[in-house]
Amino acid sequence: MRLRMFSAATSVTLVAVAALFVVAVPACKEKGPPLPKGASAKADPAGAAPKMGDTKLPGRVLMGDKQWPASQFIGHDARMDLRTHCLSARDAAIKQAKTKPDQKVAQLCFDQSGKRERVKAIRVDFAKGGRIGTMMAHLRANNEAAHFMVEGSGSVYQVLDLSLAARRDGSYQADEVRVLSANETGHKALIGALTELFGKLPVTTLPLKLAQPQPPKPPQAPKKTPAATKETKP
Repeated sequence: MRLRMFSAATSVTLVAVAALFVVAVPACKEKGPPLPKGASAKADPAGAAPKMGDTKLPGRVLMGDKQWPASQFIGHDARMDLRTHCLSARDAAIKQAKTKPDQKVAQLCFDQSGKRERVKAIRVDFAKGGRIGTMMAHLRANNEAAHFMVEGSGSVYQVLDLSLAARRDGSYQADEVRVLSANETGHKALIGALTELFGKLPVTTLPLKLAQPQPPKPPQAPKKTPAATKETKP
C-alpha cells in the first residue's frame, strides 16, 4: 500500500500533530505522519504512544505520537527525550528572564508549530567513537536536536518524534531526518530501516566534531598552615 501526505495545519501538541497529516490510500483515508511521496509504511493497528518505562520498541519508530513498523531495534529511553529536555530548558529560561530582562529566551530545539514538510533527506552527523552523553551535550550547547542517536556499540535510540522538525544550524530543518552517529554499521542499518519506511532518500554524511570531556582535575594537596612562632620577651 502506498501512502501520500497532503498539507498540514499548525498545532502545539504531539497529539494534534498526529491529526494534521492526511494520508490518501485507495478507497480510504487515514491520518498519519509526514511520510514522503511514495512511502510504503502503515501505522501499527495498536499505534498508541509508548508507556512511560518502555525502553525498547522492537521494529518501531514514533511519528505523530504513533508507532510505525521498522526493521530495526530502536531504544526509546524517556531520559533521552529531547522534546522533554528542550521544553524544560525553555521554561527555566523564561523564569530566569523575569529576573534578567536583558536575557533572551532561546528557540526550542524542535519546531513546536507542527509545520513539518514531507521528509526529503536523511542527514547523518558522524563522530566515530562518540558517546551518547557527549552527543547530548553537543545538542544542548548548540540548542539543536536530532531524531536518532547511534552509540559506539551500534545501538540505536530515537530521541525525537519524527513528526517534529529538528533545529540545526540556526533554523528548523522541516524536510530532514537527522541522525547523530558514533557507529557507521549502526547508522547504515538505521538508514536501511528508514528506507523501507520512507522510500529511497538522499543521505548526507558529514563529520561531527564533539568536544572532548575534560579529565577531572587532580586533588590539590592541603595547604600547610605556618607553625606558630613564639614571641620573645625583651
